[in-house]
Amino acid sequence: MIITIDTSNTPAHELRRIGNMLIFFVSDEPQRAQPQAQVQVQDEPQVQDEPQVQPVDLPMVRALLAELSRTGKKEAVQQLLTSFGYDKLTSVPSNKLAEIYEKGKQL
Repeated sequence: MIITIDTSNTPAHELRRIGNMLIFFVSDEPQRAQPQAQVQVQDEPQVQDEPQVQPVDLPMVRALLAELSRTGKKEAVQQLLTSFGYDKLTSVPSNKLAEIYEKGKQL
């Protein structure tokens, strides 16, 4: 006998269904030799949680660029800003912050 568990159903529904199958199997032919039961579990495809992306804001970019400057990459930080056409971080529009942040992480 093969019992298949469908995890897409509710646990109560599956337990009831399996219990009914077992009752039927046991009461069907009591004289016959009882074969070993095999249980197969069919998992529903698990949806992986998307990692939550934290929106990049000015303090995040400022902290990253300040850390880079402290570690001797001040010139690279300045070149990064000028490559986007800005001379100061405060003049960068918010829609460009994420892009500058990603480039800064690569320095």
